[in-house]
Amino acid sequence: MEKSEPHGEHRPRPLTPALSRRERENRSPTVPRFRPLSRTDCHPFPLSLREWAGVRGSEANSCRLVARPGSHPQAGRRAEAAPTFILPTVARCLVAAVALGIGLVHASAQVLVEKFPYATMTSLPPFTGNDANLAAQATKILSSDLDRSGWFKIVAPGSGEINIVGVANRGGGGFTLNVQIFSRGSGAGGSSGRQVYSGQFSGSGEGQIRQKVHELADDIVAKVAKQKGIAQTRIAFISKRTGNKEVYVMDYDGYNVVQLTRDGTISARPRWSSDRSRIAYLSYKSKWPDAYVIEVGSGRRTRVAAYPGINTGPAFSPSGNQLAIVLSKDGNPELYVIDANGGNPRRLTRTPKGAEASPCWSPDGSKIVFSYDGFGLPSICVMGADGGNMTRLTGSFFTEPDWSPTGNLIACVGRVGGGKFQVFTFDPASPSNTLKQQTSDGGDCQDPTWAPDGRHIVFSKTSGYRSQLYVLDVLTGSATNLGLNLSDCVEPAWSK
Repeated sequence: MEKSEPHGEHRPRPLTPALSRRERENRSPTVPRFRPLSRTDCHPFPLSLREWAGVRGSEANSCRLVARPGSHPQAGRRAEAAPTFILPTVARCLVAAVALGIGLVHASAQVLVEKFPYATMTSLPPFTGNDANLAAQATKILSSDLDRSGWFKIVAPGSGEINIVGVANRGGGGFTLNVQIFSRGSGAGGSSGRQVYSGQFSGSGEGQIRQKVHELADDIVAKVAKQKGIAQTRIAFISKRTGNKEVYVMDYDGYNVVQLTRDGTISARPRWSSDRSRIAYLSYKSKWPDAYVIEVGSGRRTRVAAYPGINTGPAFSPSGNQLAIVLSKDGNPELYVIDANGGNPRRLTRTPKGAEASPCWSPDGSKIVFSYDGFGLPSICVMGADGGNMTRLTGSFFTEPDWSPTGNLIACVGRVGGGKFQVFTFDPASPSNTLKQQTSDGGDCQDPTWAPDGRHIVFSKTSGYRSQLYVLDVLTGSATNLGLNLSDCVEPAWSK
């Protein structure tokens, strides 16, 4: 069900944007070809790396990161060590991770990632209970969730610093998962050690098994590791599975993929609301680049910006009440803030020599970071959400910024040697001293967005004319392919 709002309603439009190489090649036949436009007419849409460089991919290998050699520092810890003594080490490592992330890595060099004692060695024997299939599913999903969190390393039963004892039973038309965690002791199964966790989760049907195990995993991460879990989060992205670029959503681990839009044309840059109930995105559904908000549960959609020219990059504020967006209704693409329903547009920038793109809010909603090309090539800039002076944070060529939920880092994409693009991070308080290349590859790594834990980044990687989604752990440098069997998966966005 679609609801069209009057904000910026127009016909005909005097201005239309040029499409990127990727969008020209994949354009819906319903979208007409436009005459060439000058810079004063309209800036290229949507001003991402693909538009700036005409990136199409390469025959390079998948992203890889090189770690300095050395055994895991927790491998030889004493058997009686309990999680209460492990957690201060984890906290110190987080500080060290930020402190050691300084210095610009040369574009042609591979990234050296320090090994940190970040993970607790964890034994997870198979669940027991009255249903072998349920027990096997619970064991597999929980093991994957804890390992993906980065705070736990699953090792052989009985050899971990902590031991998980799980029981999965069916009964009464549902199922129950009971889990206890003990520090390593001398008894069988580790249960003679000190108990550090106990939890019970129940579900009513087969379809809830993954959901309940994800809840269990996040509860363990929160109470044992004292960190924010990501197992219940979702990722939105763009795919050409149907032949058109549509918005899809999935669980954080690549399961339960659902097609959200069926616009039959080009959709781009989905962004979640903080409550995970809505997604803002750009679509050519009306044959023009308009901004929409769609409710994930019901599919109900509202067009929130339909001004002449481009209406691109809508991004929810942390409160969910506003959208940062780039509009060219007055000629040049400028940064605006509008209400979440599309009303009350407020112009923040006045930059006739350049154009803004890819806005993103700070976690507290006080600032907006974005890319700006007025210095010749795109750079990352920041300004107050209420306007004011614009501050340049990086040199050129950097774009597609995304602010970490913890506030201490911004992820972005930078061009390196050979014209390829890689993921970088930096501390906005000291960008020149903390700019760090996080991926190193012959392909193109783009579209980074943070997970709510401030540790993981999802990004798209294009190689051999094929784009896939990866998850990067910025503490270890490991990048994992989500393994989606879909065509050209790009522009991921992690729910916060």
